Amino acid sequence: MPEIAVSYGEKLGHLPVGSVNDLWEIQARKYNYQAKYLAYWQKAGVDAVICPAAPSASYPQSAGKYFGYTGVWNVLDYAVTAVRTRTRCDAKVDVDVPREHFFNDFDKNVASDCESQALS
Repeated sequence: MPEIAVSYGEKLGHLPVGSVNDLWEIQARKYNYQAKYLAYWQKAGVDAVICPAAPSASYPQSAGKYFGYTGVWNVLDYAVTAVRTRTRCDAKVDVDVPREHFFNDFDKNVASDCESQALS
């Protein structure tokens, strides 16, 4: 999927290739991560989390490239849902706040997408 490859690959459409041992190590790390999250949720008494699914208005199908809001739930294997709303950005209300500094080129690209959607 292009949306995943653009986040994890070196370039669009390219994902790194690993060995079976790499897979086992990643699965062990994932299991430990899940166990730590479960312990935290149980201690904190959290029953549910409500959060945005994207940093902007919805992307056209297959055009999204940032899943930082939802990626953690995929790693944790949690049940989730996205609630669709019928709304659009209003350029008069949703005023862009320009940024001068970005973490990297990918951050700048995602911010640019958000700005262009807010102005549409």
